[in-house]
Amino acid sequence: WTYFTEMLNSLNNLLTSFFILSVSTGSGLLLYRWLKLKASQIDEVLIISAGFGFIFMIYGTAVFAFIGWLKPISIWIFLGLLTIGSVIGFWQLKKQPFDYVIIDDGTSHAQDVNAVKWLWIGIGSISIVYLLSAMVPPLDGDTLHSYLDVPRRYIHAGGIVRLPFEPHASVPLNMQMLSILSLIVRGDELAQMLVGFTMIMGATTMVYLLGRRYFSIEIGLWAAIIFLISDVVEFLVQGTKV
Repeated sequence: WTYFTEMLNSLNNLLTSFFILSVSTGSGLLLYRWLKLKASQIDEVLIISAGFGFIFMIYGTAVFAFIGWLKPISIWIFLGLLTIGSVIGFWQLKKQPFDYVIIDDGTSHAQDVNAVKWLWIGIGSISIVYLLSAMVPPLDGDTLHSYLDVPRRYIHAGGIVRLPFEPHASVPLNMQMLSILSLIVRGDELAQMLVGFTMIMGATTMVYLLGRRYFSIEIGLWAAIIFLISDVVEFLVQGTKV
């Protein structure tokens, strides 16, 4: 029964992280359209919009924290407003497609289909391992202290408070704000998934998109794999400090 409960909890965290990522992307689409940006393909639009959406979440949570309104009801109302914005953003995407800039980047050239397939499989396999590693209890001291314990102290205090006994907590960090939102919504595991795994996969996607735009799909995939298997990424993805 305990094993089943843990599996159900992990499934809930996966679904919640997917929901937050969707809300981030949809709400970010509103800013993307307002700025009248142009990308070459839809996946570039979505990843940039997701980045905008996470900025909304981080700085929105920071506002509540600095004015002393860091309460679960405030975060849930804020998340509800972002969800409404997300629905509007996706609806506008469906009704009014974006304008795209055409770039002769060489991606239309012949690709080694078999090599591309195996590169995708490699990235997928590494991603699954990283996801599982981000869902286990962290052992790293910085993760436990700066990205789980300190944010929870802010939550208990209802806002940003001075922590003179914490040598590295004099200035709240942006990822601590995202961790606060995650802790309020679901808890430590969701915080690790969003601040660790989601951020590293967002960075990996950007590496791939840049490689694809300026070189080719195959080079973009190789760049993404090299980035993913670097020592620093392998160390950081297991904790909430990417």
